[in-house]
Amino acid sequence: MIRYKCNKCGAAMESPDSMIGKMETCPACNRRMKVLDPVVVKERDRLRQMQSTTFVCAVSGVSKDGRQEIVANCEEGEPIFLQREPDNRYDRNAIAVYVERKSFFGRRKYLQVGYIPEEDAEEIAEAMDSGSLAGGAILYVVGGQEGKYYGLRIVVAIGDTEGELTIDVDGFRVKDVRRAESDELSGEANG
Repeated sequence: MIRYKCNKCGAAMESPDSMIGKMETCPACNRRMKVLDPVVVKERDRLRQMQSTTFVCAVSGVSKDGRQEIVANCEEGEPIFLQREPDNRYDRNAIAVYVERKSFFGRRKYLQVGYIPEEDAEEIAEAMDSGSLAGGAILYVVGGQEGKYYGLRIVVAIGDTEGELTIDVDGFRVKDVRRAESDELSGEANG
């Protein structure tokens, strides 16, 4: 028997070994998720602890809520800003991803381009909830040809609770990642 927690609501679950690799439904919140082999999960967690706290991932949800126009205008190396959404009804570890834009009048505004994927969000959310600085940058923009959606690949770093982050992934270097204030991410801020 495999024991684990729902990645949406945190409810305790258990499934027979025969369910590894198959979809299971949480009895508490009806979330469908794949049952992972506990040996694989343990090894993945061990490797994550050995590695630095830098993540490279795609941004999920880029095709929702009119975000494609924003994503199409993103640039490599552009800073991203992260905002926790602990009350998100789909994922208690949700982290929204924003980019900064200047309005016609020179005011700073932050536009949402999507979310950190579920498989990376739990560890990043835990660090952010404990006060760690988390930020990143766009590695590259993908898609957009032949009617395909645009997508983003980003690098996210977790650092101390104060100061700055320097991100260095295979020669891609971003300095001076700063934390945007929550009120900035929910609207416009003077720039």
